[in-house]
Amino acid sequence: MPNNAPYVEHFDLTVVAPILPERREALGRTLATVREQTLVLMRARGRGVDPGTGRKIPFDHVPGLHYARFVVIAGGSVTATTASLAFASDFDGVAAAGKNAETARRHHLQDWLRVARPGLDAVLSACVGYPGSAADDLAIVNWMEAHHIPAATSYIGCRGRGLQQIEEEAALRQRVETWVDAHRADLATLPPETIMQRLRAACPVPTSSPIPPRFFWAWLGFLLLGLLFLPLILLFVLAAVLFLLWREPRDPVFEPQYTPEERKHIDWASTDEDLFFQNQLTHIVDLKPGLMRALLIRAVYRLLRFLVVVKFNRGSLGGIPSIHFARWVLVNRGRTVLFFSNFDSSWESYLGDFVDKASSGLTAVWSNTVGYPRTRMLLWAGSNAATRFKAWARHHQLPTAVWYAALPGLSIVNVNDNSQLRHALSDPTVETSETTLRRLR
Repeated sequence: MPNNAPYVEHFDLTVVAPILPERREALGRTLATVREQTLVLMRARGRGVDPGTGRKIPFDHVPGLHYARFVVIAGGSVTATTASLAFASDFDGVAAAGKNAETARRHHLQDWLRVARPGLDAVLSACVGYPGSAADDLAIVNWMEAHHIPAATSYIGCRGRGLQQIEEEAALRQRVETWVDAHRADLATLPPETIMQRLRAACPVPTSSPIPPRFFWAWLGFLLLGLLFLPLILLFVLAAVLFLLWREPRDPVFEPQYTPEERKHIDWASTDEDLFFQNQLTHIVDLKPGLMRALLIRAVYRLLRFLVVVKFNRGSLGGIPSIHFARWVLVNRGRTVLFFSNFDSSWESYLGDFVDKASSGLTAVWSNTVGYPRTRMLLWAGSNAATRFKAWARHHQLPTAVWYAALPGLSIVNVNDNSQLRHALSDPTVETSETTLRRLR
């Protein structure tokens, strides 16, 4: 385990490119092969066995890769007439990149090409303008950078901890639990402080980095910036209130119709759900027309981008403790919201958490999109109509053609609990012995 593990910056890649119509069927066959090979890989890693070689895309060889996916986005909508391929990943930045997203992405893309160039060529050659297998790596990196769309906002449940640290802390917990089980009879009558002394001697760990702080100075800067632009903010809020009072009662809402076609879509969209403890969601929906809707959703994204850094930075987004990585991306020239999420447990549980614990935040984001359940003043109602909301979510869900998770059996609660356990083992002042021992139950 590294001494004093560094704070790791996380980044995302979202490459979206139109598909050549004549390559659509061949792309589907290639992605189906990659999907099957990736499922075998993830099952093998979950059992702790060697997955072997021969995969078109060896996701597990890409350094610091937490999640990756390929998604085919069908054309034929009002905002997009051509089918596109989305290639997305969530990854750890390298120390040399610091907080520079472009430098981190280029390092990440070079890693992809080093370990998976033939597989990427096989998939991405179906896209318009792809340089091809004969091009050098720089041309491929430049093409992907040109088609990368920055996230409007993103959420990271393990902020500050890289994949290597997460794996090491999971292994540490296993060692600790094994030792406790082996000595349970001897420990039964000892006070917690003595148990912890023996545990620290049996499972020594170097000094660890704390879970991210609350960023006091970021809060202060945000408040000062708000005061500086207060007149403009108040003017925008007033205009937004008047707009919403007029517009919200008139916006058409999605009416669930459980036709055979809709049921077929639901089966298609939910392909590969519940194969692992972790799940994934790909969701796409158009923005409601008009300048004010475009401004409102961007304002919400900016606020959320700030809050996920300074408030929701310890494994819980608005009270939802099941999200590993999630992002919202505005595609089709900013007229469509593409949402990727990687989460624990089932789709039903995940959407239920949104309704029960983060309804206002959820509504603030998606009330600006077509068909979302009726809202009041941007923040209220909406997802409270749980049945309609879930039907709307399924209707706009896309199947993820290929999904990779590095640790599909590890919950985000465990990830964060393991970090806290390591921190408590390396520093006795972090929490009481009783609290640390409760983490092992």
